[in-house]
Amino acid sequence: MAQIRELIALRFPRPQLEDRVIAISSESGAAVEQVVSKPPGVSSEVVSKPPAPKTTPLSAEWIGLQFSVSRKAHEKFRYAQSLMSHRARSGDLAAAFERIVELAIPKLEQQKFGGTTGGRRSRGAKSGGRYIPKAIQREVWVRDEGRCTFVSEDGRRCEACDLLEFDHVDGLPPDDRPITAKDLRLLCRTHNQYEAERRVGAEFMRHKREQARLAAKEARARKSAKAKAAAERAAEAARAEAEAVQRAKDVDVVPWLRRLGYRATEAREAAKRCDSIPDAPLEQRIRVALSYFRPHGTHKVSHAATTAA
Repeated sequence: MAQIRELIALRFPRPQLEDRVIAISSESGAAVEQVVSKPPGVSSEVVSKPPAPKTTPLSAEWIGLQFSVSRKAHEKFRYAQSLMSHRARSGDLAAAFERIVELAIPKLEQQKFGGTTGGRRSRGAKSGGRYIPKAIQREVWVRDEGRCTFVSEDGRRCEACDLLEFDHVDGLPPDDRPITAKDLRLLCRTHNQYEAERRVGAEFMRHKREQARLAAKEARARKSAKAKAAAERAAEAARAEAEAVQRAKDVDVVPWLRRLGYRATEAREAAKRCDSIPDAPLEQRIRVALSYFRPHGTHKVSHAATTAA
């Protein structure tokens, strides 16, 4: 279907779309930004739900894009526009988008293939096995044009460019021989699974996938257990700190209130009134603590005095 739309755009080219940015409301009521293009004479609309991303071939040289972004992402985009304003007009979304993509590609390639473009192997790398040097990955990616290399029986090559994986054409090379670009090819995840099943059998691959699933489940369980243990240690530390603070208070004001005959729970509640004056003299803190008992009447004081006597 995508090829048909491109052929129609080549045969019947349409004018470029007008750049614009409009605010739309999400289902939750929060405003988000939608970066779109519209033909001249079409008014802006506020919709309740952002439309799905859309790619429309317009001509041999131009593609129309429509997608929605969060307000935070739009602010980042506007900031990027301001940084490159000396190279692209502030209102030219297409030029800004192209420039940002140009700047992003080297960074993404750096993350995926590493910093070297030559054949030098990184220090400590093994000469065989499953390790694929970054330079070899880059060479295979460029050779296969960043696209799945699977070819169907009728000669059509897979068009997938996402979730590509490096497949060993004839299995893993011997441990005594370094891996080369000739040993590898790019396959999408579906065709990589298909080739693996065809090579070693569907049941074997099903078993390996089940092993991987269980290993991932165990890894998540271990991670969860570690997080739970860390949370328990933090809670225990917080409790210990609170108890230490309470013991310090008990040594300070509480014993004096206990001598006056107040129960331990009453003394601790009264001592809390001194939290705001931790550096005050002891006599002042005791007076403030005793003010806790005044609203309750004089019977407590009388009881305390009687007990003390």
